[in-house]
Amino acid sequence: MWRTFKSTGSESSYKAHREFSNHLSCIIREARFVYEKRIPGNKNPRSIFKHIRIKLSGPVRSLQLKDDSGVAVHEGDSVANIFADTFVRGVIVEPPLKDLSLSSKYNPDCIEHPSFPSEIVLGKLKKIKTYKSAGPDLISANRGFTLNFDGKIFQVGRPSPLNVVWIWMFTFAAASPRFFQIF
Repeated sequence: MWRTFKSTGSESSYKAHREFSNHLSCIIREARFVYEKRIPGNKNPRSIFKHIRIKLSGPVRSLQLKDDSGVAVHEGDSVANIFADTFVRGVIVEPPLKDLSLSSKYNPDCIEHPSFPSEIVLGKLKKIKTYKSAGPDLISANRGFTLNFDGKIFQVGRPSPLNVVWIWMFTFAAASPRFFQIF
């Protein structure tokens, strides 16, 4: 039909082409509507990816935002404020001020007495590198610090943040059995 219109240039062939094109667009729109209605109940995972591909193949458009009075908003600050208000209403829920206290209820799912056998702790301490080059603080591994654990002294190298975290965690866990309690 388009070729006929291009060759003849008549008004009737153009109207026939437009009518046919509009009819096809209507069929496609109805088929897409039926397909999109079936997606939430469909258990086939491939259909949702097909739906996403179809949606991404079309033009990308932004929604026309309207403020509380119904006027279309185009400025950046106003658009950001509308999104922020929507986010705050839907996501942020603050507790009342009178309930701001830690829960002291007993949780039966927590770990009562985590056991750290000394073999595991000693193994972790032995794996800490003792020979490191001097860092930005110019403390070499030879001038590192020692740790006394279970009657044994360990040279743990220079005090890097990772070493300090490991040592703190194992020392604190050994001293406090409720360290890993889940609130």
